[in-house]
Amino acid sequence: MHNSFFARQFNSFFARQFLPKHAGRKIWDWLTSPSARLTVVSRRAQARHVAAFLLLMFFSLAGVNLFFGMTVPSYEVHWYGFAFLIVSYGVNRYGFHSLSTTLVLVMFPLMLLLSALTGVSGDRLVAYSLMGLISASFLLPARGLFLFGLLQILEIALLPVMVPAFFPAFSSVVLLLSANLIALPLSLFSLYQRTQHETVQQAEFKRITERLQQALEAAQLGIWDWNIATKEVVW
Repeated sequence: MHNSFFARQFNSFFARQFLPKHAGRKIWDWLTSPSARLTVVSRRAQARHVAAFLLLMFFSLAGVNLFFGMTVPSYEVHWYGFAFLIVSYGVNRYGFHSLSTTLVLVMFPLMLLLSALTGVSGDRLVAYSLMGLISASFLLPARGLFLFGLLQILEIALLPVMVPAFFPAFSSVVLLLSANLIALPLSLFSLYQRTQHETVQQAEFKRITERLQQALEAAQLGIWDWNIATKEVVW
């Protein structure tokens, strides 16, 4: 999973950009607050990151399903996806953010397989598989994302064997397979870019911290003094 720095950045950016300054942010902070069982700062940040992601996923899916459920007569809502998200959120709130991440990532290949077994349209299969890759890119490091993508591609390639009634030949999964083969390297590149940006930010933060520490030590030794009222440095 990404380290605590990216987790804090993700959660604070969403809160600043999309929530009101007072009540909305307090509610959001409460909903994403990590369990008191977690005492390590990095683990608390990761748990908050997972909670924020699960909430965004839940409300996004709820909005999409509500819209299409009201406008498309034959639209069918797959409620087990919401059940996975709710259980994952509860597990994360209890302090097991790694297990919560595993549950939510298992959801997408499982929904893909269940949809394939019921013979739903190919566009829904594409949606589930791509949503899985997007989720993995937020919740896993590069190696985890790569492994998740490979396993999902393998699952798609085996659909003609597992569900021959709806996928009689390999050609029937070419489009779905192609979408994932294209999306996986793009997701890896996006994750790499975020990691590089994060590394630069951490290096800059470390440099500023070291300079402030040096300035504080110099002030304690009497090398210089800062008049706060006049903002003047006296040597």
